[in-house]
Amino acid sequence: MTADRLNAWKVLYRARAFTARDLFDLALVSTRDPAAIDALSPILRQQRAAIRERISSGEKALRTAFAGLDTLEFRPSYDECLRIVAKTLDDARARAIDPDRAA
Repeated sequence: MTADRLNAWKVLYRARAFTARDLFDLALVSTRDPAAIDALSPILRQQRAAIRERISSGEKALRTAFAGLDTLEFRPSYDECLRIVAKTLDDARARAIDPDRAA
């Protein structure tokens, strides 16, 4: 399974149970492969509220799990991942309003 398909699956089917790893992976793809995020925009728009609710309601557990992630070259903090994912979700929504908007 490709990274973009894996992220699509995570966003579509696990939005309400988004994990620290899912948060990290979405931030990574958002940073390194904007074209993949463009392809995910419809799913991100659909699951935007569920992901935001999960992050808000599970912040303590997500922070704890995030601290234990094994990462390689991409090493943002939890807060930086939150900023990246929030911007990604906002941009997906904005593209629905203005499809010509650049990411």
